[in-house]
Amino acid sequence: MFVLPVTVLMLAAAPAFDPGPWLEDLDQTQRALAEGYANLEWAVFEREADLPRLFADGRSRLKTVSSDLQARAVFDWLAHRIGDGHVGFRWPEATPKKEALGEAGACSKLGYDASKRAAPLAAHAPGYVPLDTDVSDEFPAGLITVAKTRVGVIKIGLFSPQGFPGLCEAAKKALAIPAGKPCDDTCAKRIAGWASDRLTVDLATQLRALQSAGAQALVVDVAGNGGAPIGWRPRCE
Repeated sequence: MFVLPVTVLMLAAAPAFDPGPWLEDLDQTQRALAEGYANLEWAVFEREADLPRLFADGRSRLKTVSSDLQARAVFDWLAHRIGDGHVGFRWPEATPKKEALGEAGACSKLGYDASKRAAPLAAHAPGYVPLDTDVSDEFPAGLITVAKTRVGVIKIGLFSPQGFPGLCEAAKKALAIPAGKPCDDTCAKRIAGWASDRLTVDLATQLRALQSAGAQALVVDVAGNGGAPIGWRPRCE
């Protein structure tokens, strides 16, 4: 996910709200998009997003706001108008979020939700034969014959460990995190790191299973995945 840097300033007891720092942040955001946004060409030529006009509208809106909350809303409006799920603003929380991992549903409170994963498309195709392995829940896969070629299809439903709550539970056990212990940012990152490494191993396992089942070609289905707010990219093995 392309996360744009934003400076948040706390203006305590100011006689009047000053949008100046937010306007500077907007300029920084525009430069960041121009210099580091991988989908810039798609946004301009495919989606026909008029970025100069959007940023001009954003400046006009910022000049009328009267609080930090309203200023944030302008930035979120801008991301929505760009229309790319990989572009967004990550706002800091007032206090570090902690969840007790011994509670029921603690992994869901950390953002782990299987419904974030997109469903496989090929499963609805005539002649599709699903592959049943120990990791098929994480990476649904199967075979389909196309013009006498056995094609292996594997689904990556989300490029993020947060789509796999079972791996969160496994990480808690593997990392020996005590039940009931609050999980701060460091704890959450340890869980996400362990889950990401496990996803890479399981993906490789499923690819080898497809090869053993006779796949002569491979299709990787990434349709509908929402990007990776907390990044996971499979490493080649």
